[in-house]
Amino acid sequence: MCWSALQVLAWAYEHWNPTFDLGRLRRHRLEPRHAALYEREGMFPRIARGGDRRRKYSEEDIGRIMLLVKLRRTGMSVHDMQRFVQLLAGGAETHQERMTLLLEHRIKVLSQFEQVQSDLAAVDVKIAYYENKLAT
Repeated sequence: MCWSALQVLAWAYEHWNPTFDLGRLRRHRLEPRHAALYEREGMFPRIARGGDRRRKYSEEDIGRIMLLVKLRRTGMSVHDMQRFVQLLAGGAETHQERMTLLLEHRIKVLSQFEQVQSDLAAVDVKIAYYENKLAT
């Protein structure tokens, strides 16, 4: 069998630049709603679609979704997430600004973490109180 140059390129693209469907997202513990939300909010270029009209995610897409989910879960605002994504498109010259944005977010997360630890300590005190009451 003799392949045309176009067939070789199509085969290479498919095998060396794989895409994944929603099932692959779920295996990464990602919900399809995350991808749809971030696409709607402009944090993604248009996701490619297959012949069946289903979204096809690249490894890079999945990595970005995972990062965005973690940023959101740690309390980063949608506005700051959008800014971060804009900076990603800026290449190496935006590294400093991206790092600054992430460092500022990290400080906020650590502050929240300290508050949660303090609140958890109060819960532990109450648990110990009731354990003592029940033991007597």
